[in-house]
Amino acid sequence: MNFKTLVLLFTLLLTFKNLKACDCEWAGNFLTIAAGSEIVALVKVAKYNNHFKLSDGLVSNEHQQPLSATFEIIELLRGNEQRTEIEVFGDPGNLCRPYIDYLKAGEYYLVALNKSDGIDHGDGIIETPNDYVLWNCGEFWINYDKPNNSVTGRILERKKKSRTLAYNELTVKLKE
Repeated sequence: MNFKTLVLLFTLLLTFKNLKACDCEWAGNFLTIAAGSEIVALVKVAKYNNHFKLSDGLVSNEHQQPLSATFEIIELLRGNEQRTEIEVFGDPGNLCRPYIDYLKAGEYYLVALNKSDGIDHGDGIIETPNDYVLWNCGEFWINYDKPNNSVTGRILERKKKSRTLAYNELTVKLKE
């Protein structure tokens, strides 16, 4: 390899090292996020909807990725929502959102959500202002353990350390 090729390779490596799919500031722990969210609810992920083709560039790795999910509202803790089921959108591959199937169908979560601005994803998949979005740059959801009636996640913490609290204890903290 000649010198020019080495310089070019080194430059490319430095360039790609700084590329990120999503670059956002950490918005905070669950209680911080909940304070600024339109709704806070205990939900069950009922089903996935609006699938699209996701690929890492290899045809053999293409699969149908859900873009949204129906969340069944078990208990609304904050905000105003009359529906018992809501549509929640995740990432289509180019936004700072998690893929919606990160939250597993049939599982329970405590979520802090905001309404969509309305995005047309093409192929007839449209987020409406009545839909909600799940963001990635903060603790926008925490796990709910139904048998133990507890929640686990970064509830008060900034660091990656999680804690478990009784669900009733967290609902009191949400009202403070």
